[in-house]
Formats: sequence, structure tokens, C-alpha cells
Amino acid sequence: MKIRPLASALLLTATLAATAEAADIIEYRGVCDASAAVALDESHFVVGNDEDNDLRVYRLGKAEAVARIPLNDFARPERKHPEMDIEAAATIGKRIYWITSHGANGKTKHRASRHRLFATDMRNGGPVPTLTPVGRAYEGLLDDMRTRPGARPYRLEDAARIAPKEAGGLNIEGLAATPQGTLLIGFRNPVTRGKLWWSGLPAAAVITGTRGKIGRVTELDLAILFARWIQRPMATASSRVRPAAAGRSVSMPGAAA
Repeated sequence: MKIRPLASALLLTATLAATAEAADIIEYRGVCDASAAVALDESHFVVGNDEDNDLRVYRLGKAEAVARIPLNDFARPERKHPEMDIEAAATIGKRIYWITSHGANGKTKHRASRHRLFATDMRNGGPVPTLTPVGRAYEGLLDDMRTRPGARPYRLEDAARIAPKEAGGLNIEGLAATPQGTLLIGFRNPVTRGKLWWSGLPAAAVITGTRGKIGRVTELDLAILFARWIQRPMATASSRVRPAAAGRSVSMPGAAA
């Protein structure tokens, strides 16, 4: 019976700790399915989501967005099915590149609006950093990829006809930049033989309308795991992939090549 006071004390301590931790949680309103975010300065960040075609700028500690950047006039999605399904972002200098899923919808229907790779330029100096779409939204990425010899085992043409989260479907969810100005594109799906794959793409040329020259396809054996995002650490030239199932990072050797 002497254990009861100790157990009560531990329970009280845990409750107080959880309450204090909850008090530090800040809720940012306006999106319920955020999929990409980039820091703009020490106080602001921009968020993309896969439910609408707007980017939102938030100030740290402030729940409501302080700026909103509509993308429909720039990206020109389908009128009937406009959702672009933004999934990831990567920064090169003052330019942020954004990529959409490039997959079918959940009912396996082709959606042209989901085939977009585009960029925004950020400018600091005012009370709120500004973002301006630049160049044009590129729509030919999937065609560029499926004609790349190293991508043939992934059967991208077939994968594009399968629901993104089903086995063998197509779903891009990762984007990272290398020091050489190349974008690394990471796939949540398809995963073939238990291996995640990604490929490089010269960033600047694509948004001018030039056909993308896809780099070599690289595989990473993650057993049954898959990628939800990839990120290049600030201090190194390598990239990392975050397997969703395990919540841990795995180095991607050769990512800077």
C-alpha cells in the first residue's frame, strides 16, 4: 500500500508536465492537411497543403495567416478538378520550388491539375516576407521520368493509373535541393522490391518551360518503409529521408551527385 502515494505523485507529475507541454502548443488555423513548409525568416514561414491551391504565410505564435498567395491564375489547374495536391517544397537561394503528387486521385482517375512543378521567389524587408510565382508551372515531369531508362522497372505509366496509396501507385511526397542547384524528387510510391527511389532534376531550367533532363535514378533499401519527405541538412551535402512508419531519418548516400 505504500506504493499508492508514489504512484499518485508520479501521476500528478506526469499530468502537470503534459499540461505545461500542451500550453506550449500553438495552433495555426486555415489548413487542416499541411504538406510542405519553408522558413522565410526568423519569424515567418510559408505552408502549402494538399487540399487547396493557396500558400499561406504565418508569423510564429500567431494563429491566423498573415498573407495568402493564390496560385490558380498562375498554375492554371483544370476548372472542373482544380486541386493540385501540393506535397513538398525545397529552397535554392531565395527561390522555393513546390511539387505536387503527380498521381491519380483516390478513385484512380487521372487529374492533370496534379502534374505541377513550380517556383516562388521570396523577398524580405517588409513587415511580412512576400512570395511571387516565377516562370511557369511545369507539367511534363512525369513524361520526362517515365522515358528515363533507370525508371523503367517502376512502370510509371501503369502506376499513374493506380490510386496513389495503393501498392504500385504513383505518389511524389519528397523534394530536396542539392548544393549544385538540382532538385531531388522522392517517391512515396511506387516502392519496388522494398526500395525507395529518387531522381535529380535541374531546377532553374524547368520553370522556363525547358524539358527536364532527369538525372540518374538512385535506390535506397528501406525494407517495408516508404518516404513521406526528404530534407537536406544545413550542415552537410547529403539528404535525408523520413520513413513515416518509423519516424526516423535515414541518410541518402550520393544525393549531392
